[in-house]
Order: sequence, then C-alpha cells, then structure tokens
Amino acid sequence: NLPMLEQQGEVLLEAGDWSLAKNVYKAILNSGEKTALAHYGLAVCAEHEGKIDGAIRHYEESIAYQPTRVSYQGLASLLMRSGRDLYAAEVLERAVNVRDIGDSLRFEFHKAAGNCYSRLLKTYESERHYKRAMALRPDADEIQSNLASLYLNSGRLDDALRASQDALASNPKNSTALFVLGLCEQRMNEKEKALAHFIESLRVQIRNA
Repeated sequence: NLPMLEQQGEVLLEAGDWSLAKNVYKAILNSGEKTALAHYGLAVCAEHEGKIDGAIRHYEESIAYQPTRVSYQGLASLLMRSGRDLYAAEVLERAVNVRDIGDSLRFEFHKAAGNCYSRLLKTYESERHYKRAMALRPDADEIQSNLASLYLNSGRLDDALRASQDALASNPKNSTALFVLGLCEQRMNEKEKALAHFIESLRVQIRNA
C-alpha cells in the first residue's frame, strides 16, 4: 500500500524516527515505484544519522529519477555544510533550471551559488549569480552588500563603494554594507568617515568580530 507507506514515511521523518523511516523508504524503494521519493527519504535519514556520503548518494539518485526542489535543496545544503562549495555551486546551477520553482526560490539558489563561488574566490562566477539574483529582486540589500565585499576583496574599490552605497540605500541598517563602506573610506584615507561607519556597523551588529 504505497500511499500508506508514503504517509508513514512523512510522519516518521517529522517525528525524527530515522530508523523506522528508513525501513519504510526501503520498502518503497523495493516496490520499484516512487523511486525518487524513496531515495529522498533515505537521504534525509542518512543525513541525520551522520552518514554524509550515503546521504549525498541518495540525494543524487533522487534527482536522477526526478529532479525536485526539495532534493536539490537538501543536497546543496548538505554540501555547503560539509565545506564542498564547488560541488554545491554546481548543484545550485542545475537547481535554478527546475521548472515551476518560482522566482523566490530561484533567487535563493542564485544567492547561495554566489556565496559558494565567493568563498572559492571565483569572482566572475560569484558576480554572475549575484547579478542574476538582483535581477529577480532589485531591492535585495544583502546581495548588494555581498557584491560590495566581493568587489573589495578583488581590489575593485569603486565598484565596492558603489555597491555598499546601493545596499544602504535599500537598508540603512545593513551592517555588512556599513563595514565595507568603512573599509573603502579607510583605503581612500578618509579615516573619520571610516570610523563613523565602523561604529554604526557595530551598533547594528555588536557581535561582528
């Protein structure tokens, strides 16, 4: 009774009973039906049991049978937490092409891919994804502040200055943009302005080391 097994699997996942959920999803897998769902359930169980390689394998199998939003999200999130940013970025680049995921989630996928490439110091790829995210949400100050940091780290002072100012125009309390703006001013030898922006950044986020 696949509908009953599917319902049981969902309940057990929500309850965090990974052992029983795993048995249910193995039964679904052995039926030869709902293969993508079965691999997704097994991936979630393996992830919570700390079996990272097994979880990745099941997420990949689930996507191979039926690319879905939740499978891509699960795989990308696991890869990022595991420090596998390049693989995560490649997964996210495939995820943005899934039909009917909506602009809101597509924005998040581009943002996450940009963050992955930024950590890998791949400026061109990171900027490309950030700009695609901006095309979906032009008022996204967090993307502008990420761009500002990216530009500053790449030595593009004028671009970093403009991006930080654009972020603050959307959100005057963006602590990252305030900090990057201060760094830009420091490099321009405008030390009093820089100090004022560092202080304001700390007022917004006092725990910013």
